[in-house]
Amino acid sequence: MNDEIKWEVVEELSDEDGKANCWGYKIGNANFVYITHNHNDMYDVEHSTSYGESRIVVLKTFKRFSNAKKFAERWILENYEI
Repeated sequence: MNDEIKWEVVEELSDEDGKANCWGYKIGNANFVYITHNHNDMYDVEHSTSYGESRIVVLKTFKRFSNAKKFAERWILENYEI
């Protein structure tokens, strides 16, 4: 699974010191899955679409990045052909 999904750091959302706070994976032309380090020191797995109105939906929140990544990759593989 790790070989199929390559996460990209979303540079615009890094902190002042350059530490990454958001990683993204593009699905098709308009959909993305993000893992975002939130203000509660947890990790949100988010899905965004730009069909109709653009929106971002939090799918689930985790205490650890590794758990968020596993969930996100499983969710992508279950919902999209990559």
